[in-house]
Amino acid sequence: MPKRMRLLGTFLAATPLVAALAFRAPPITVWLAGDSTMAQKQPDRRPETGWGEALQPCFDSNEVRIANRAMNGRSTRSFVAEGRWKAIIDSLQPGDYVFIQFGHNDEKVGTSNYSSPEEYGRNLARFVDDVRAKRG
Repeated sequence: MPKRMRLLGTFLAATPLVAALAFRAPPITVWLAGDSTMAQKQPDRRPETGWGEALQPCFDSNEVRIANRAMNGRSTRSFVAEGRWKAIIDSLQPGDYVFIQFGHNDEKVGTSNYSSPEEYGRNLARFVDDVRAKRG
């Protein structure tokens, strides 16, 4: 077989692999927005953990990336006020997921975290609307 034909055969055999690698979808990101029950904890706080810490080992990090933005002591109100929700929405890509867990800090009357039941409902509805608008 002439050298030119061998080169063409090699090129054609490699083309599907090159195309597959070039068009590989980026990993899906699962964003976590919540309070201490979900948040990443510091090693010196062990055995305290948030359930969000245990999620990444359940997935191949080349396919699913966990972005845990949960923070201790946060409520729907403080998460928005501190710009944490905006940071998630600004980074959210179509096909990403957002897991939202708030509640026990929102109910603390007399604190800056307090959200009335109506405000709490509006905040959660806003979160859902924002994610859907970004096709998450």
